[in-house]
Amino acid sequence: MNQRLCLAVVAIFSSLSLAACTSLPTSSSPSPFDVDAPNAQPVDLAAGGPVADADPESLLSSFLLACAAGASDDYATARLFLTSSSAQTWDPHKLVTIYSTDSTPKVSYSFDPSKTDTLNASISATGVGSVDQNGVLSPAETSSLEARFHLVRENGQWRIDAPADGVVVSQASFTASHELVSLMFLSATGDSLIADPRWYPTRRVETHMLEGLIAGPQSHLSDALVNAIPSGTSISAGGIELSDHVAKVSLNGTLPSDDRGKQLMAWEISQTLQRSGRVNSVEINVGGEALPSSGLPSQPSFDLDSAVAFNSNGLVRIDGRSVSTRILPIAPSSSASLPAVSPVSSSLLAWREDDRLILVDSSTNATRVVDGSQGQYSPSIDRFGWVWDIPRGGNLRASRIDGQNLPIASENQSLNGVSAVRISPDGARALLLRQVGGSTSAWIAGIERRGSGEPIALTDPEPLAGLSTGVDDVSWAGRSTVVAVRQGGLRAGNDQVDEVSLVTVPVGGFPSVLALPTGTQRLSAGSSSATMVIRGKDGNYQVRSGALWQSLEGNLRDVNFPG
Repeated sequence: MNQRLCLAVVAIFSSLSLAACTSLPTSSSPSPFDVDAPNAQPVDLAAGGPVADADPESLLSSFLLACAAGASDDYATARLFLTSSSAQTWDPHKLVTIYSTDSTPKVSYSFDPSKTDTLNASISATGVGSVDQNGVLSPAETSSLEARFHLVRENGQWRIDAPADGVVVSQASFTASHELVSLMFLSATGDSLIADPRWYPTRRVETHMLEGLIAGPQSHLSDALVNAIPSGTSISAGGIELSDHVAKVSLNGTLPSDDRGKQLMAWEISQTLQRSGRVNSVEINVGGEALPSSGLPSQPSFDLDSAVAFNSNGLVRIDGRSVSTRILPIAPSSSASLPAVSPVSSSLLAWREDDRLILVDSSTNATRVVDGSQGQYSPSIDRFGWVWDIPRGGNLRASRIDGQNLPIASENQSLNGVSAVRISPDGARALLLRQVGGSTSAWIAGIERRGSGEPIALTDPEPLAGLSTGVDDVSWAGRSTVVAVRQGGLRAGNDQVDEVSLVTVPVGGFPSVLALPTGTQRLSAGSSSATMVIRGKDGNYQVRSGALWQSLEGNLRDVNFPG
């Protein structure tokens, strides 16, 4: 049984005959088209090849349809629409340019009346982003994209000649045939695996994941992550055999020299493939020798759903909608504000008192005062015990209760304009709120660390999709999802609506937008976007309860989850 899947909305040329090229109009109206998608997992999309004597209008629209379905047949059908030479040289995998499914693509074309065998066309639409051949998603640099095509006659048939490498598809088409997965690379500290998100075709996704893992982390994370797979490793002819949710992996290459290295290699591969959703266990063979499948390391544990806040009694802990009756054994001053708590140890805390940063370990009663802290946002404590804040006159700073202070900069540019920093629970990424060009936006960077966990620098920050303007606050929701309060930007069809919205962005994924209660200015999240607290202009807090928001009692202020 087949289901009809709307893959894209493309502009199609108005009626065009080979004998009347000089009477072509200069634009045309858009119309939808569908493609058959078998009701199976994974979904294989299908499209037909070129029809004999097809006019340019039909040829171009059918080619775009074939590109939308190309991940299912490795673009074999799409190549049939190209000239014989272009079919050999065209690389559709180099770049996938994605436009908004809600937009209405427009087509325009030009021609030389004296040349009835050639035609130039271009399609423009609202850009969303692009995915390179490594599966890395980049937000669109501008709000519009344009794709150009040159059509010629070959053996009496219209064909597309010398198309740019890559394909153009709608977001609906892309997410129907690709999925966001995580490659798991070793942290510099060697005690954790860090997610490196990639978009791969659902068809043969496990093979794509293994190829990506062997190739290594994204370039901007190469100094922050380590690949436990030795250089020169390749997938053998046997590849991956998947049966009953067991993946049998056969590799060529050299094994690590010690048992610890073999464990880490097996851990990295196993944890990566199990994130495909179709693998429960992994058996790995390298050059005829089996890697260990048991006794592998485990990920660090976190406590992300217990928040801290101030009330009339001092510093308190919050679990769900319940305020703990156990007041933490600390007596902050009356000017104390903006508390933070470690994601791994509830005893490590920090807060602001005027322009000072207070660090406290309640388990040992150790206290440290760090001068020169500024800003209207809380500090952030990472899992290694470093407290991150914005120093007066500086970019970023990481401090420890043992007396260490480290200035933090990025590799190739300053961090001027940073007003808030949020460290991911795994300690691998920094989420930054920045004033750039008169507007507040959200950025993300990798954190380079020594083996002890000491931060060295940030990789160059990259903008987050959907958070380029109007951002009031940002937070981690778990290890690899960002949530933010953004003023305006909600869409009603093609119209902008001036409301406050909750933007959720999986790292490496597309943003989603929901309305927030009017007046929302601040937010903080726990282990997921379902565990969240928001603050309005009136200073009152609400917690998320499904699709609803309920008041958080207790005269609380400055509620913050770890991170």
